[in-house]
Amino acid sequence: MEIRNNCPNESHLLRRKPDAGKNETEKADRHINKNLTTTVQEGENDTQRTLNLGILKDLFVSDLPVSIKNDTVILVLLTRILALVGWTGAVLYSTYHVFLACEKWLEWHGDPVMNPSVFSRLLNRGKDNTDYEWEMFSYIYVARLGFWYAVYAIMSRTVQIAFPKNWPFVSTGLSFIMFWELTGFLPTVFLLLQPVIYWILAQARSKLLLWVATILFIYHLNSPFIQVFTPTNTLSEYFYIITAAWNYARCISFCYDMWEKIGYEKEGLVCLQNGVRYCFYLPLAISGPLVTYESFEKNIILQDVEVLKQRNLASDITNLAKKMLRIGFIALLIELMLHFLYFRSLSMTTNSHRHLSLWAICGTVYWLGQFFALKYKVLYGVPTCVAEFDGMEMPPLPRCPSYLHRYSVLWRDFDRGLYRFLVNYIYLPTLKFIRDTDKSNVIPSDVKKLIASFMSFVYVYIWHSLSFDVFVWAALNFLGITIERIGSAIKREVDKRTPNGPNRQFLWDFAVEPFVTVPLAAMSILNSSIFCGSMESAISFSKVLWHKRQDSYVSCFLYCFTHTAVAYRIWKYRKAKKDA
Repeated sequence: MEIRNNCPNESHLLRRKPDAGKNETEKADRHINKNLTTTVQEGENDTQRTLNLGILKDLFVSDLPVSIKNDTVILVLLTRILALVGWTGAVLYSTYHVFLACEKWLEWHGDPVMNPSVFSRLLNRGKDNTDYEWEMFSYIYVARLGFWYAVYAIMSRTVQIAFPKNWPFVSTGLSFIMFWELTGFLPTVFLLLQPVIYWILAQARSKLLLWVATILFIYHLNSPFIQVFTPTNTLSEYFYIITAAWNYARCISFCYDMWEKIGYEKEGLVCLQNGVRYCFYLPLAISGPLVTYESFEKNIILQDVEVLKQRNLASDITNLAKKMLRIGFIALLIELMLHFLYFRSLSMTTNSHRHLSLWAICGTVYWLGQFFALKYKVLYGVPTCVAEFDGMEMPPLPRCPSYLHRYSVLWRDFDRGLYRFLVNYIYLPTLKFIRDTDKSNVIPSDVKKLIASFMSFVYVYIWHSLSFDVFVWAALNFLGITIERIGSAIKREVDKRTPNGPNRQFLWDFAVEPFVTVPLAAMSILNSSIFCGSMESAISFSKVLWHKRQDSYVSCFLYCFTHTAVAYRIWKYRKAKKDA
C-alpha cells in the first residue's frame, strides 16, 4: 500500500513534477557541473577550485534545470550555503544564550548536591531532572528492562531454532512474567484481557463498536477508576498506563488487519492466540514504536525457521552491538547535555522569561523540540534494536527536527509507526466512508481529505491525553495541516494557469516555498513547546516574542531554517532517486 499519497498530513505545499527522464537528468547534471567548473572571473583560481568540488554540486545545486545561467548557479549556491551557515550559527548562538540564562536564573540547578546524578561528581554540576519521562525510562532501561531484553534476545534465537512449535507459548509466557514483575498480577491480567475483549468485539465486524470501546478504554486510563487495577506504586501505575495505551492501538490494528483476511473466522482460537502474542510482543510492549499486526504477522508469526537457521548469528550480534552502542552514545549525549543546558527548567520558570534575551527564548524553544526528538531516538531505539535482531522490520527512528519545516513532513517522519497507524486505520477508512456516502461527488476532494485528517487528530488527542494542553497542541497541528492543504490547492491552481516551463519548479523551491512557510515554521516550533513543555511556558514565550517582534532577525533566521530544510529535502529526494 502506498502510504505517502494518502496520508492525513500529506497536504504538501509542493507537488514535485516528475523528471523528464534519465537522459534529461544526466543532461542537467552535466550542464550544472559545467557551470560549476566555469571560471567566474579571470584570475579567481580559488573560487574556481571551490566550485569544481562535486560535493557542492550534489549538496546545493543538483536540482537546477538546464536553462539556468552561470550567474544564477552561483547565486543559488551562495544563497543556500549562507542559509545553512546562518541557521547553524543561530542554533549555536542561541544555545550559548540558553547556557548564560541558566547560569544566571537557575544557579541552584548547577549544584551537584541538590541535583545529583551519575555524572555530577565527575562534572561537578547538577542535572536538570524535570523531564519525568526521560528520568523514568532511563532508570527503567538500566534497572529493569535491560535484563528482560537480554533474556528475550537469547531465548528468541535458541528456542525458535530448537523448539519452534513451543516458541509462541514461551514468548508470551516470558512477557507475562515480565509484566507481572513490573506491574503486579491484577494489571497483567487486565492487559491480557484486552486482546481477548477486542477479539470478541471483532466477531461483530462493527467498526463503530470497536471505536466506541476504544474511547471508553482510553478514558478509563485518565479516570480514578484506574486505581482499581494498579497498586499505589507510581512506577507500576506508569508501566500499566503506557502499556495499556499502546495495546489499545495494537488491538485496533489487530481487528482491522484480521478483517482483511479471507476466512479469518475459521482460525478461531489460533487467531486469538496470535492477537495476544502481538500485544505481548516483549521488545515493543512498553515503549513502542507501533507496528501493524500485518507487519508483525509477516515478520514474526509466519517467520521461516529454516531461513532463521541460515542467518549468521555472529553478524546479527555484531549489528545489534553496533546499534546499541549508537543508541547508548545518544543517551550519553543527552545526560551530559542536561548537566549544562537546563532548558526545560528554564521553560517552567515563566516569571523569568520577560528578563531573558530573545536569543535565550528562541534557544529554549528550539531545545525543547530537539531534546524530545533525541529522547525518542533512545526510547524507540533500544526496543527497535532488539526487535530487528528478532527479524522484525521496524519503522525508521525519529528524524532530527532541525530540517523539518512543515507540519506534514514532521508528522510523517517523526513517528513513522504512529503515522502508518493513522493512515491505515483512521484516515483511509474515513476517506473511503465519505466517498462511499457522497455518491454524487458533491463534496470537494480537498474537503474530504480535511475531514479525514480531522478524525485522525481527534484520535491523536484522545490517545495522548484528554487534557487541555494536548487539545490545543492537536488543534494547532490540524490547523497547520489545513493551511498547508490550502496552500497546496492554491499552488495547483497557479500551475494550471501558468506555462509549464523548466524553471517553474526551481523558482518555487528556491524563492517561494522558503518564504511562505516561515510563519508555519514559527507556529510549529512554538506549538512543540506546548507538547514538549507546557501550555504556560508556550503562552509566556509567545508574549515575549510578540513584545519583541520588532527584532526582525528572528524571521531572518527562520528563513534560513526553511531554506535549508527545502534544500535538504531536494537533496534527499535526488539522492534516493539516484540510489534506486
